[in-house]
Amino acid sequence: MKRIALVILSLIISSHLYPQKKAAKEPVTVIQFELFGRRGRTEMMITSEFAISKSRSEKKFIPMTADKWNALLTAVNHIDLPGLQKLKAPTSRRDVDGALHCRILICTKNEKYESQYFDSGIPMKQLQALYDKIEAIRSAIKDDGDDWKE
Repeated sequence: MKRIALVILSLIISSHLYPQKKAAKEPVTVIQFELFGRRGRTEMMITSEFAISKSRSEKKFIPMTADKWNALLTAVNHIDLPGLQKLKAPTSRRDVDGALHCRILICTKNEKYESQYFDSGIPMKQLQALYDKIEAIRSAIKDDGDDWKE
């Protein structure tokens, strides 16, 4: 009986001295998108406030709405961020100039998660929803964006 009481007491003491920390998921602060090929490079940076697209010839932006930002975050929440780097591209046409190279980067305050490169239009299936939302924003910047002046 004394042995059981000692075991229980030691468990109680250790749980108070070494409490289990629940892993708090850090909020996403920036989503970046890279697209490049022989003719140039386009880089996008998306925050809760704006989305900016930079290429050699232009720099344009659109303000982000809460709905668009939340839609991006919903797509990000379905991705295993620590495993993002391990996802393999389904095709490799970019290796022979058959497609543009794409990559998605997801940043929190303390971490940066990067995907492998993949062919434009054919992301890994786990990234498809996020990719589609990024492409819609990229299209909106191209069609309706204002010039970015630093």
